[in-house]
Amino acid sequence: MNFFKKIFLTIVTLSIIASLSLTFTGCPKAPVTEEPTEEAAATEEPTVTEEPEAPAADLGTADNPLVMVFAPSGEADRILASGEKVEKMIEEITGYEIESIVATNYAAMIESMGAGNTHIGWLATVQYVMAKEKYDVDALLTSVRYGLPTYKGQIIVHADSGIETIADLEGKTFGTGDQLSTSGFIFPMALLAKEGYDYTTFFSEIKTTGSHDATVLAVYNKEVDCGSTYDDARGTIEDEFPDVKEKVTVLLVTDDIPNDTFSVIKDMPDEMKENLKNALLEVIGTEEGLAELKEIYSHSGYIPADDSMYDVVREAMKLVPDLFKEE
Repeated sequence: MNFFKKIFLTIVTLSIIASLSLTFTGCPKAPVTEEPTEEAAATEEPTVTEEPEAPAADLGTADNPLVMVFAPSGEADRILASGEKVEKMIEEITGYEIESIVATNYAAMIESMGAGNTHIGWLATVQYVMAKEKYDVDALLTSVRYGLPTYKGQIIVHADSGIETIADLEGKTFGTGDQLSTSGFIFPMALLAKEGYDYTTFFSEIKTTGSHDATVLAVYNKEVDCGSTYDDARGTIEDEFPDVKEKVTVLLVTDDIPNDTFSVIKDMPDEMKENLKNALLEVIGTEEGLAELKEIYSHSGYIPADDSMYDVVREAMKLVPDLFKEE
């Protein structure tokens, strides 16, 4: 190889190397994608801010009205019609919002007050005693009828039934508005117990009529042989059946029973209790209020309630214990 040829080969070789170098260094680098970390990959949960609960509306306001429940001792529509008028009078005096209902039965009244679903209860005598024991309700007033804070129960029969004594009742069909009615069942049955009779086997059948006036009507129509009511429930249907006191006679009456109550739930504020009590006393002092309260339960006045007055009821209840067994 001569000298010039060596120089030529050297130049060519160097040119190739330079060209290759430019080729590799001139190409753009591929972008590097970093793997996301676990923290970056995870989607952050949005922060949830709970709205604070709005405070409950005050009792006795439009958003949280007082619920007043009436005992089903008579025809429900009649009780509610006058009850709503009394409700409006109490609202005007106190400024409270009130809603009125008639209970389907006596047991329902007690449980509704115990659950706080109703706040004011026109509790019949035994229902007050039961509600006091179970839920510590507070009786504000005891009613007055015919000048007295007590009344009696009675057993009634049809005039041509041939029933003249307690013994004659055996084997007969018996009507009652409700087996938890003080005058309509408990005191009459306690009277039988004192005479040595067991009411659970004494009658051939005990029929529930739903109210005192319905019991009177059932005896009048001879749908039952006998029944028990407050005295004198015959007057409730006398306008429609003028001869009711001739066809339906009173066989016997019970011992004195303290009258029904105007009661409220235990947790009601004391000021509200006092306002309601004073309002009802004011209502019955008016001509219109007295008329409506007489229409509902024959109330003619009220006295401050005294729980010890109901001890006689507690004693009567002991004579008919199966009525009060827990389910």
